[in-house]
Amino acid sequence: MVYNYLIIGCGLAGISLSEQLYQEQDSFFVIDGDTERSTSVAGGIFNPIMLKRFSLAWEADKQLPYALDIYKRLENLHQTTFIHELPIYRKFNGVEEQNNWFVASDKPGLNSFLSSTLTEEVDELCSKFKFGEVKQTGYVNTALLQKKHINWLKEENRFSQEKFDYQQLHYHQEENIYTYKTLRAKHIIFAEGVGLRKNPFFNWLPLKMNKGEYIVVEAPEFKLSSVIKAGMFVLPLGNNYYKIGATYDNTGNDYLPTSEKKKQLIQAFEEISHKPYTLIDQEVGLRPATADRRPFLGKHPKNSNMYVCNGFGSRGVLIAPTAAKQLLCYINGQADLPEEVDITRYAKLI
Repeated sequence: MVYNYLIIGCGLAGISLSEQLYQEQDSFFVIDGDTERSTSVAGGIFNPIMLKRFSLAWEADKQLPYALDIYKRLENLHQTTFIHELPIYRKFNGVEEQNNWFVASDKPGLNSFLSSTLTEEVDELCSKFKFGEVKQTGYVNTALLQKKHINWLKEENRFSQEKFDYQQLHYHQEENIYTYKTLRAKHIIFAEGVGLRKNPFFNWLPLKMNKGEYIVVEAPEFKLSSVIKAGMFVLPLGNNYYKIGATYDNTGNDYLPTSEKKKQLIQAFEEISHKPYTLIDQEVGLRPATADRRPFLGKHPKNSNMYVCNGFGSRGVLIAPTAAKQLLCYINGQADLPEEVDITRYAKLI
């Protein structure tokens, strides 16, 4: 059998690509060795607002509805709930932030996401300068999504759990296909997250690794039903469990938890809660980021039918579905890629 697509990676990019190909009844096969963790430990928060400056994140108003549509389709496909819609409350640190919030909440494009009414108390949390509510937010249980999707792919005989061996990928010009071991495919898409840095075909792209650490605590006496942004995000997971994070480290390139970040995360939680808690876990992920904060989408400049889908940073939950759609439409000749995401912007680096 000759597959139309061979997808390398089953994080948010690979999941989005394979779901959309499945809906189109197109043939595909996915390979993932689970060597580069990002999706499995991601906080999964979908939030269209940059909460530092109260501005709309890049293309977020367009990405959000499409992303939720894709995740709802995945819920139906796997008969599992992944989306948890929760408001985010931004804790203000002073009157200036309050005023900036009021200005932002009155702007077209922002007023549908930012409540113009400040909140004095969120569940049992109080703030001297109150809270601002962000609407149309929540989180996707990305670890559960990845697990369910991979299990489904295995049942469909569309998945191999292995470390991809680049040396065994060959292009056959006369047939215009790629072969990998016993697999044959017309197109190959690399969606490997930070694994891109080891990819001999695309390692010229300036991917940046951003190390993020989270902690999970159990706090039976602490009651919170919304997401709080007070320096760090505090995310209720249910059953008295909370995820706190994440940190940002542009120099980190490993999956080792650090005592420094653990102290920072514990302090962030203790600043909003004085209830007893038990530290359950500390998790680490590497975000695939880019200098211009735009994804890497496009075709290899020399190799036929070879593509990349990567570089979503900390907003992969929002960006991945739209990026996958844009890339597939480009491959099928239905639309050009937007210049700001097309990897031709880095052509001079080849």
